Amino acid sequence: MTQTIPARFLDRAMSDGERVSMRVSSPEGAHALITWREWRTMSLKFAAALLESGASDTDAVAILAGNGLAWPIADLGTLLCGKTSVGIYPTSAPVQIVKILQDCRAGVLVIDDARQLEVVLGLREQLSDLRIIISVCNVHLPNLISWDEWLGIGSAALEARPELEASIEERARAIGRHDRAIIIYTSGSTGEPKGAVLSHGCIDASAESIAATLGLTASDTTMSFLPYSHAAERITGLYTRINRGMEAALVEDAFRIWDVAAEYRPTVFGGLPRYYEKLHQIAQAQCRSPVEILGGRVRLATSGGAPLPMDIAKSLAALGLPVLGAYGLTEHLCVAFNRSDDPTFDTSGHAMPGTEIRIAGDGEVLVRRSELTFSGYNNLPEATRAAFTDDGEWLRTGDLGALDGRGRLRITGRKKELLALSNGKMVAPLPIEARLAMHPLITHAVLHAEGKRFVSALIVLDAESLASWAQARGISESAEELASHPLVAAEIQKAVDEVNGSLSRAESIRRFFAVTRELSVAESELTPTLKVRRKAVLEKYAVQLDALYNA
Repeated sequence: MTQTIPARFLDRAMSDGERVSMRVSSPEGAHALITWREWRTMSLKFAAALLESGASDTDAVAILAGNGLAWPIADLGTLLCGKTSVGIYPTSAPVQIVKILQDCRAGVLVIDDARQLEVVLGLREQLSDLRIIISVCNVHLPNLISWDEWLGIGSAALEARPELEASIEERARAIGRHDRAIIIYTSGSTGEPKGAVLSHGCIDASAESIAATLGLTASDTTMSFLPYSHAAERITGLYTRINRGMEAALVEDAFRIWDVAAEYRPTVFGGLPRYYEKLHQIAQAQCRSPVEILGGRVRLATSGGAPLPMDIAKSLAALGLPVLGAYGLTEHLCVAFNRSDDPTFDTSGHAMPGTEIRIAGDGEVLVRRSELTFSGYNNLPEATRAAFTDDGEWLRTGDLGALDGRGRLRITGRKKELLALSNGKMVAPLPIEARLAMHPLITHAVLHAEGKRFVSALIVLDAESLASWAQARGISESAEELASHPLVAAEIQKAVDEVNGSLSRAESIRRFFAVTRELSVAESELTPTLKVRRKAVLEKYAVQLDALYNA
């Protein structure tokens, strides 16, 4: 393979110009259809404006936006220029935004949220490299350029200089596969976010690996509702679509996922485990098939980011929607995937094309370095070296796992998240937490054990499921009161006892504290991909959890 995503994009726009590439669903429910040719035209305008602007010498363009039309236009416009595209999660805290913009030295920022725009403007004196802010939201200030104005600059430049379009295309086709394409900042569930640099060869090879494994074709349609700043959505929801010429519905408001799915009727649906848990709840509450809820045409459903609870996976499969689980990480997105002809509920499937997996002596999952692997962490040479084995040949995933007799990968825990009890015993929390979360009343479980004499747990109850459960038993207390209700405590204790039955005494949960308030991204308790930020959660509930050891 010699092409890159920008070159494929230009070819796609020529071959499939009048076909629809995107349907954009606004929060109000309206939608617009964008053809491949229109996408190309707008991205060329973005590229031309960038080359004609006062930030033409900048290497990086940052995008802080939701899943609206601005994201793919700005991203491809940036890549066409041979510059680096950097995504920032829309839910990022001010300190994270500043750190990312400083780290990548972005000269241009595209932003679509008025609240976040106010934050950036208030901190602009800390951002010496940032010269241009492009506002996609309805905010007009002297030191901003509106989205329409920016595209207008590009349009005027292309009209004034007819050779500019050919120059941009020539620049795009000259990009090498080893050249830097994008920086994706890790979600920070295990520490400070780091900027993972992915080359053009990496994103193109990753897109091809996914498309080939899943058997995607131009006739498939899908939905993009997860943040494009996340590796899986960026590669699968954007570059894989370019690879195969697929159409997608962009969903800016995540609360409208099910409405959009019912109307749009995608053939491919990919999401995080939490979305499948919600889908399962809706299917049970409405006595409807999950396939029907998703519009009736879904032929392929995939889940990643975290393990899908086995009972949910089995139940959805029994209802006609088998969900293919996958495993990957920002540093090597395409590690393992279940196949339609060989699905499993308890593994992540076989290695992806171009990927080799082995298990180290201490149980850590290692992935052979290849074009599918990231180039390194931006401005962090020591962290980059530490990400690989001493010989530089294998990527350290930080996850513990095993390969079954047929070579399928099973993730068993997180190496860096091992908890050390005061007696020196080590506890791997993730598999225990995942088993607890299989109970219909439990959304999250967070173990507390570091330096303690036994394991305790914070149990986060699902308020909606709990309300139904309580109503069926004639209990009328508020959600907060239900958390400490004796019958609820007894039900949770049963779940804990069942999990403890397969654990050693050292690993067993002795006590727990239950809450009905869901963890949230806004409170920095979850990453944007809904992984628990263990340190933040344990700090928030430190008083209640520490009290368990004094009882």
